[in-house]
This record gives sequence, structure tokens and C-alpha cells, in this order.
Amino acid sequence: MKRPGWAVVIGIFMILIGGCGALNNFQDMNAEKILEQQKEQIAELEFSHESSTSDKTEQKEVKDSTDEKFIGFFGDSIVKDSNNNVDVKETIGKIVLISPYRIKWMKNFAYIGVIISILFIVSGVFFLVKKEYTIKLSISVLAISLVLGILQFIVFSADTDSGKAISFFSNIGIYFGIFVDVLLLICIMVLDKSYYNQTPVAEDYYD
Repeated sequence: MKRPGWAVVIGIFMILIGGCGALNNFQDMNAEKILEQQKEQIAELEFSHESSTSDKTEQKEVKDSTDEKFIGFFGDSIVKDSNNNVDVKETIGKIVLISPYRIKWMKNFAYIGVIISILFIVSGVFFLVKKEYTIKLSISVLAISLVLGILQFIVFSADTDSGKAISFFSNIGIYFGIFVDVLLLICIMVLDKSYYNQTPVAEDYYD
């Protein structure tokens, strides 16, 4: 029996998810370094701003435009100086701040995430080589990943000290992960899985 096209698509997709997830988790294991890099980038931004020799009128127009954008996007995260102007450096620092609480849990979830990412890759490979336990393994991996995503949402929702940008993009990533897990679960459970329930014969390995 020829391997169904949906199995190839899901298999490749799970391998890609596992690979990207592993890379992301390895980065999260070094969350402290990410925080240090952010501080360096903010410091460089301040240096380039102070070194600017643009015309004062042009500077004022750019500054006013920047102030409006910051206030519109980040509201109470805005930090102002003694002249009631937006302090760009301090504001950016507050917006992208990663709290110790978040760093601790990022690292904890990263270790679990690496294992799940490896299982994603294994499941994807099994979709391509026809194993009887492919479906059970893939459903189990997706269910665990879904539970982990919900747990991440609950844990990070309790973080009130990190910057708004960090929380915003973190939530987007969690929502997207949950959506993908649910979508793949539905596809696997709904589509015809008879190919993986049959005893493999020699020609199946060449499909």
C-alpha cells in the first residue's frame, strides 16, 4: 500500500517543528546571555543617538514622532525625563526587560522542550518509514506538547515584572504552538490511518 500524501506532509512538518523548537530551547537555556546582549544593544543605541549631528529641527521632528509612537504602543511602560520627554533608552530597557522569574522558567521549560523537540523529529521520521506505533507516538508527543504550552501560558501569565514586548511576543509564540499542536492532532485523528495499521511488506519501504 502506498504511503498517503498527508503522512509525508505531517512527517516533514513535525521534523521541522522539532528542529526549530530544539534551536529555540537551546537559546532559552542561555537566557542570561540574551539579557546581557539586550543591555549591550541598548547601550549602543544610546551611543549612536548621542553621536548624531543632525539638524536640531529635524531632531525635534524625529523625537516628537518617536514619542508619539512609543506612547501609542506602550502606554504605561513609557519612562520620561525631568523635562517630561520620553527617555528612549530607559523606555526600551523597561519594555524588553526579562525578569529573574521568567528567566528561571524559560530555562526549566527549555530542558523539557528539548526532549519534546527530539520526540517531534523521531515522530516525523516514523511517519516516513512506516512504523506501527507511529500514530500512537505522534499523538502522545502532540498531547504532551499541548499540555506544556498551556502550562507555559499559566506560568508566564504570573510574570508581572517582565517588559510588555517580552510578554507580548512570548504569548504569541505560545498561542501559535498550541494552535499547531491542536491542528496536527485533529488531522492525525481524522485522516485515514490504515496505512500504519497494516503489516509492512517489502515494497512499502520504497513508497
